Amino acid sequence: MGKRGRLLALVLLGVLWAAQAKARIYLQVIVPPAFAPFEESSLSVVAPEDGTLTLRILDDVSEEEPLATRMPVRAGETAFAYDATSWGGMPLKEGSYQLFAVLTGQSGWVYTSSARFEVGQPAAVLEYALPKSPYLYQWQSAAWFLDCSVSGACTVHFEVYADEALTKRVASVRKKLHNAGLFRIAFTGQNNGQPLSPGSYWCLAYASGARERAFAFSLELREGREPSLPLSPTGALLPASRDPEDIWEAMMQPLVVVDIEATAHQRLYQEPNPDSAVMGSVHGQSQGLEVLEVGSRYTLVGAWRHEDGAYVQGYVPTSKLKVLAPNPHYGLLLDKERQVLIVYEYGQPMGELSVSTGLMDVEKLFRETRAGAFMTTDRLMAFDSDGFRYDYPIRIDGGNLLHQLGYVSREGKRDFSSQVPQLGSKASDGCVRLDYRTSAQNPYNAYWLWTHLEYGTKVLVLDDPQARQERMLALECTP
Repeated sequence: MGKRGRLLALVLLGVLWAAQAKARIYLQVIVPPAFAPFEESSLSVVAPEDGTLTLRILDDVSEEEPLATRMPVRAGETAFAYDATSWGGMPLKEGSYQLFAVLTGQSGWVYTSSARFEVGQPAAVLEYALPKSPYLYQWQSAAWFLDCSVSGACTVHFEVYADEALTKRVASVRKKLHNAGLFRIAFTGQNNGQPLSPGSYWCLAYASGARERAFAFSLELREGREPSLPLSPTGALLPASRDPEDIWEAMMQPLVVVDIEATAHQRLYQEPNPDSAVMGSVHGQSQGLEVLEVGSRYTLVGAWRHEDGAYVQGYVPTSKLKVLAPNPHYGLLLDKERQVLIVYEYGQPMGELSVSTGLMDVEKLFRETRAGAFMTTDRLMAFDSDGFRYDYPIRIDGGNLLHQLGYVSREGKRDFSSQVPQLGSKASDGCVRLDYRTSAQNPYNAYWLWTHLEYGTKVLVLDDPQARQERMLALECTP
């Protein structure tokens, strides 16, 4: 080949490499300037060739749930629905985010692109609507209600239908909310003061303008008064084995609790006499007691006490005790030894979360997350403690809650890096810290529990006495 031919070949090769280089970087990401959580929107990726696409979202501190992971795409534009929510449907916080796109083309080239966008205030929607019970009696001893949360100012509709096709509405309640927050809708089984007939009904709850996000469930209206559960010996609170049938049987057993404020303490007396020695104390409303012997004035019970988590027996006034039936939908099993929380639905284990439970310290033995049986009660808004922000709390035992891992805010971004490494070990002040992330195998996280667990869900906490004793020895403490 002559000099001129070699020169022409080099020019053509240069043009080819330039074209390939240009194609390699020509991956487009098209996003609107801003998104609102819970509001359906879209973004697009324009691929220069067929390949597999990964889309990641970062907020400059942590990574959100990937929108796509090695997803096959064709050359050209591919649109993705996006509502500015992340792990398990959790809404993104306000602020700036960056979308990173990586395409591995069939040619072997790897293309990258990115785009920044803003997330603003969430659209006003009903985040959850959870019935207290699947049953409603004509004469309730305690009010039936729907636990709800809205992400912004709106009017919430609760409608009751006589048919599953939702054509025969027989009752409705409207509640106007002026801000985001938690609230309850009470329902007495009446319409305009007239009682509905006993039978099966179907219910909808939704925010105005967002009926497509309605929550639907059935409700059985039962005749007469709600039955009063008798106080009697309960047997062991915790399951006989790890078999799911034994666990669910324990989940569905009625729970005997002390009828005092949820954060108040009831003393357990050594003798059926308030002047006798105190064996320990328990919280009201949600902490279950193992009833050993019922007396007219005092009842002998067993429980894991507040002071250090040790199992003790003692007497409480019989008049202060009440019996509760658990909600039959979900149940939680907390294994302190493994530091995992297992979610059960109608008797079947569905998945688990890695957790951190309470870690004792000197003069703070009460931080031990107590074993036993508990019920979820009220939800709370996010709170701050020791410089950390904790979202999605649900009360299970006095001041002890189920809640998301704590984060610190860095220029408005959530930084979980301090507490993520503590998952799988004892680290909290007594609460149960929950992961914010999910996976394809386990779609459960703190936000999922907060939006799905009904009032009165049973929580079984397995004991780990050896670990507790070892910790006390390490601290050179005695109860």
